[in-house]
Amino acid sequence: RFFTHRGVDWRGRVSALYQNILSFRVVRGASTISEQVVRILRPRPRTLWARWIEGFEATKLEKKYGKEEILEFYLNQVPYAGNRRGIVQAARVYFNRDPDTLNKIEMLLLAYIVRAPGRLDPFKKQAELESRIKTLSSLLYENSQITGESNLEIQNSRLKLERAIFAGGMEHFVTYVHANR
Repeated sequence: RFFTHRGVDWRGRVSALYQNILSFRVVRGASTISEQVVRILRPRPRTLWARWIEGFEATKLEKKYGKEEILEFYLNQVPYAGNRRGIVQAARVYFNRDPDTLNKIEMLLLAYIVRAPGRLDPFKKQAELESRIKTLSSLLYENSQITGESNLEIQNSRLKLERAIFAGGMEHFVTYVHANR
């Protein structure tokens, strides 16, 4: 509902609260993309009070910037595993390619694992994630969010993961940069 709310998804918050109460633990959050952008820009401890502040700041953010600008910033800064940020780095880490070379199932994977990139590691859970993505694709098709052709392409595709190869020894460079700021 990103394009319909004004920074805070109250229906999503109520639904998450209800699910968390029924489970006697936190099983779901309800941060909007705008609230996550606020959290990226102004990190703070994860408290109930901080969530309210993020909601107010997300509302202000949406008054100042358009949805497309907020979404673009989010996609360029969203955290993935391994201290990687944004879909460009994620595409390189998981597929060793640039985002514009990814097929639909690979793009959907990047969108899906944003929820919990540390827990949803494609290298460890490839078959499970492939199955989940295909289920998601079917739901998107049933809700007219993607075409039948796109759904069929995803259903008939497999993830082709390829670990990116990074040069070693960078920890010395990072230590040097931090020491000489």
